[in-house]
Amino acid sequence: MGLDYTLYQVFDEANLTLAGEFVFDSRPLTGPITFFDHDAFVGARLAFNDVSSTELNAGALIDVLDGSTFGTVEASRRLGEHWRITASANLFFGRPGKLQTSFVRDNFGQLRVAYFF
Repeated sequence: MGLDYTLYQVFDEANLTLAGEFVFDSRPLTGPITFFDHDAFVGARLAFNDVSSTELNAGALIDVLDGSTFGTVEASRRLGEHWRITASANLFFGRPGKLQTSFVRDNFGQLRVAYFF
């Protein structure tokens, strides 16, 4: 169950889309172990609507029972007609002793420059 809402022309010509969703696993407790059983997702997308297609996306999946959080952020922009630069990061915040803490050392960031022809 989720929703999203777009605010138009928030910063001059930019559009801001806000998203929220609740993830609920109704399988019995004897089912397979999953991280996504009682979680909430919140996210935002800021599209500048400029010639360079500049965008900023961010989101987080939060376990409402223990506060463990997976987060992501990405920014991208075209450079001329053939190039695009993208910076992104995935982060995990969790409490020690939980199954999800196996991801704590898997945080990463990436800078990508791509050429399209």
